[in-house]
Amino acid sequence: MKAGRIVVLGFGVLCLCCGCQKKPLANARTPLHDAAMRGDCGRIRTLLAEGMAVDVRDEFGVPPLYHAAREGHKDAAELLIDAGASVQAVRRGGVSPLHEAAAAGHLDVVRLLISKGADVNALVGSDRTPLYDAVRGDYKDIAETLLAAGAKLDIGDQTIDKLFHTAASQGSEKVLETLIARGANLNCTTDRGVSTLHKAAYRGHAGVVRLLLAHGADVHARGGEG
Repeated sequence: MKAGRIVVLGFGVLCLCCGCQKKPLANARTPLHDAAMRGDCGRIRTLLAEGMAVDVRDEFGVPPLYHAAREGHKDAAELLIDAGASVQAVRRGGVSPLHEAAAAGHLDVVRLLISKGADVNALVGSDRTPLYDAVRGDYKDIAETLLAAGAKLDIGDQTIDKLFHTAASQGSEKVLETLIARGANLNCTTDRGVSTLHKAAYRGHAGVVRLLLAHGADVHARGGEG
């Protein structure tokens, strides 16, 4: 037993001497991910200068830029991009840095990613786009920024009517105004016949109900159950 322990201990010492501890385990989160999450530009520069790959993935398949975008660290995100990070790199499932920035309401990061070539129509599954995330969060400025950059209202299984329903069910009054201005049907219904007005009323979003009525939504529309 003692001999075995000595061998293990010796191997550990050898690893320390050779710098093995600086190499992250396969797919484990790296110091660069942590620095990106904190927005620590100084640390990011140091790690990149030491040779760490800018698009290294963590255990969930997430690159550092994704963390910077999600946390709203514009300067860190720009530093990573300028060092070669791909704005199109996605985590498992297809979620991009632009999706995360839009979902978290970080307008400055959204603008940065768009200016660097991020795909404003990137789809997760068949119907989740950065615009959808902005609608869910009621981030009107982000939604309008995405639309101005070419985001489509109708793409995959996403339609303007579905976005309208999402906004109504989430109580996203500001975004509803944007969608109405873009031609959303006030009286559109789900596949089960539920109108946006019914959905907003059911969820208790009084402000949305007032908005829809002010724009002429049909107060007599039947719900999905008749």
